Amino acid sequence: LTHGDTDVAAYHNLGILLLRQKKYAEAAQAFEKAVMERTTDAESWRGVGLASLLNGQFAQAHQALTRAIHRRGGRYPEAQYDLGRVQAAQG
Repeated sequence: LTHGDTDVAAYHNLGILLLRQKKYAEAAQAFEKAVMERTTDAESWRGVGLASLLNGQFAQAHQALTRAIHRRGGRYPEAQYDLGRVQAAQG
């Protein structure tokens, strides 16, 4: 692993921990740091989206989840499910 890979993994894992602690704004920030290091990281984009959804930031959630899906070539069932949750929450 390179230093950048280590940073991505650390920020991603921190985001997961913060999600479990229901610290959604902080989780989104951790995942955002991961995607700043590696913009192609679909899992961290999903993390941004999920944390944003749970924090009521629906526009940010929609954007991040869409990016996650595109990073996986349009096939990312978990992110697609979360995107459906965003759309349902928006009415």
